[in-house]
Amino acid sequence: MGDIPGEAAAALNLANTLSRVGRKREGVDMMRVALDLRKRQVIAAEEALATVMTRETSASASGGRDAASAENNRAAYARRSLAEALRSEAAAKANLGTAVASFDDDAPAGGGNGGGGSGSGSNALDAIELFEDALSSLKKKARVVADAHDVELEIGLLLNLSNVNDNQHPDKVAGRAEAAARRGELADAMAKIPGGGRSLSTECAICLEAMSPFDGECGARVDGDGGGGDIRAKGDGRSITTLSCLHGYHTKCWDKVVGDKHAAACPECRKRQDLAASDARSGAARERVTVHA
Repeated sequence: MGDIPGEAAAALNLANTLSRVGRKREGVDMMRVALDLRKRQVIAAEEALATVMTRETSASASGGRDAASAENNRAAYARRSLAEALRSEAAAKANLGTAVASFDDDAPAGGGNGGGGSGSGSNALDAIELFEDALSSLKKKARVVADAHDVELEIGLLLNLSNVNDNQHPDKVAGRAEAAARRGELADAMAKIPGGGRSLSTECAICLEAMSPFDGECGARVDGDGGGGDIRAKGDGRSITTLSCLHGYHTKCWDKVVGDKHAAACPECRKRQDLAASDARSGAARERVTVHA
């Protein structure tokens, strides 16, 4: 069967190299190769665990203590191997989703799970599907073996889902509602961080105006009294971008900070944010978290 995890890691390294030298489409294709290998790794791990569990049941029935103990140890190892495979699969889906979302809509990256989508918003929808699939893999992994690293990946996936839905979904109303729901899940996941105390921003530190991260309504502008310009209601409909440091800003405010740069620092904590070059050039920079595994 060969070294599937090693082949997947090599494919991801090649994908990253291709992307760095500007061969993004080839990089995405190689990420799909890495994901297919991770899926094969999961299938192999599931089959191995099923085999060990059958032997464990037989050993317990025969009454041999030593044999039962040995099979218990093998079963524990097989569960850890399956958990590792599922987390790697989730990370591979997250990496591919991040790459697909960085393509402009006039240059479709292809279907998130091989569908070859095209047209307005197809890349965003493909990326959303991949991030959602990654969450499913992570939840399946948690049922096998849970650990603290699951929370980090869960936060990254929910951050991606909220950003892509709010900023790139072709249906603005549906995207805003889904983004608000995902931010609710993100807030719950953040509460699991050791030490706790983190919460999503409710004020944009750039324009110093309020934000409503959990408001799923697009809202509308309303005229101010005395003709002094328009005032936005609480559910003002302005898109929000949440950075990897978990500080959030109105997307238009963040775009002004980024300009045409390929990297920028968070105005609050100064953490460097790496941005997709195509996003930065279009003036629609989005922060997404990439998890390599």
